[in-house]
Amino acid sequence: AARRVIGQKDLHQFKQFLRARYGSFLRAWRVALTANDSMTLHKPIFLKACVKLGWPGDAKLLWLAFDKDDSGSATIDELDFASARLLAQFKVWIAEKFGDTERAFRAIDRDSTKQLKLEDFLKSCTALGFPHANKVLFHGLDKSAKRFLVEEDLTFLDRWRPLPFLLAEPNQAAANEVLDLLLQKHPNYLTAWRQALDKDGSNRCNWFEFQCALEKIGYHGDLAGAWRALDTDMSGYITLREIDPASNNILVNFRQWADD
Repeated sequence: AARRVIGQKDLHQFKQFLRARYGSFLRAWRVALTANDSMTLHKPIFLKACVKLGWPGDAKLLWLAFDKDDSGSATIDELDFASARLLAQFKVWIAEKFGDTERAFRAIDRDSTKQLKLEDFLKSCTALGFPHANKVLFHGLDKSAKRFLVEEDLTFLDRWRPLPFLLAEPNQAAANEVLDLLLQKHPNYLTAWRQALDKDGSNRCNWFEFQCALEKIGYHGDLAGAWRALDTDMSGYITLREIDPASNNILVNFRQWADD
């Protein structure tokens, strides 16, 4: 736990370092951290990227903080949730309105110049019905910092399948349904936490663990909306405190008593 706290401080500095060097988290992810525009980052690749970047800190300690949900890999939302959500919204808009990035680029490139500068990109996206287009998105798509986009800058989006919660709004009603169902299946929240949500004892529940646990107990509602409502700090994982503060206090007090 102490190592993870230290890692969190390093992660804040690392993010500042990336933004200063690459201008945006999206571009940093695509240029510095992953190869071939992969949207999943594994530990060995991350450690190599830190060496290549010349990061002076402890890269292994940094990974503890970066892989927030303890899944063994990191996704772009773990670097910056807001950037990941924006990119996911753009990807889904393209898929639903145009089918793929090739047709989307042709529609956005209204003058058929095969190059999109920032102003043209923003105007076209807005006119075509995507109100979220901004400089952050443009700079993230402009991987090589050439100050314009070509069709190839967007093609990685065709392969990406954003995690559902990136596109969801917090749904407190769904979260309440989840909590009620957990109590129907378990005598209390602490038991539900240990037997269903945090089976590996990591003191945190990631999206995949949450999804698996809720499928097992037969929840069929707005899973992503419930997750967003429960992950109140958008940390990328849920803690017992976010499920039930009273149960969390009992566990904390017990650990303090045991340590004494």
